[in-house]
Amino acid sequence: MAMPRSCRVLIAGAGPAGLATALYLLRQRPELAGEVVALERARHPRPKVCAGGLIPKTMLALEELGLSLDVPAVNVRHGLARTEIGDVDFREGGVLCTIVRRDEFDARLARAAREAGLLIVEDCRALAVQSDTTGVRVHASGGDFEAEVLVGADGSGSRVRDALFGRSREWVGRALMFDIPVESARAADFENSTYCFDFTCVAAGIRGYSWSFPCLIGGRPHLNVGIYDQCPRDAVDDARPKARSLCASTRTNSPALNLSRGV
Repeated sequence: MAMPRSCRVLIAGAGPAGLATALYLLRQRPELAGEVVALERARHPRPKVCAGGLIPKTMLALEELGLSLDVPAVNVRHGLARTEIGDVDFREGGVLCTIVRRDEFDARLARAAREAGLLIVEDCRALAVQSDTTGVRVHASGGDFEAEVLVGADGSGSRVRDALFGRSREWVGRALMFDIPVESARAADFENSTYCFDFTCVAAGIRGYSWSFPCLIGGRPHLNVGIYDQCPRDAVDDARPKARSLCASTRTNSPALNLSRGV
């Protein structure tokens, strides 16, 4: 049996939460370079089902870390929420959200964290956690790791959380996402710097919302559109009725996903 790999701090998850944690720690304690390890279940840059919106607090956090946003981005200044009882049109004047591509943004953070001294073990998923008074051991797909401190940043299906608080996932979130090329001069989302959240799909049985966000892919304007649904776990075991409802809402019930809207 291979000996476990030891480090001072182990971070389960190398997304924005885990990478920002590592960057803050290594900025404060540079002597920990090489002693902080992050486990990443995929490999950067990796795809992520996410609209990629960075709120102003995130931008302030980047400034605090001394990082520039050197990936393609679109600033949104107008928010629209659609509901069964009417629309909410929000205009504040400032930037509400900065839209990036998560694969590019996360890879940018990973490069900065590596430069600061973080070791990222990719293609390595945390599977189970054991802890005692001396530290913690993580059983992972790439071997075992021992550390004095473990940080759980491994997302909604966190194995770290399960180990600490027990596994209780009565509800499951699912999402579909598409990127649609558009002409920026004809797309209302770009012309008005708008993102849209649409809750009218609730009437079709979707416990969630759909969205439409302007973004840049390879320098070309696109609309990132998708739909999110939260449903009981037992509905996932036999997903056919829910799948029909999800597809029907995507086709007909959500203006944000209507391909004729601003395209």
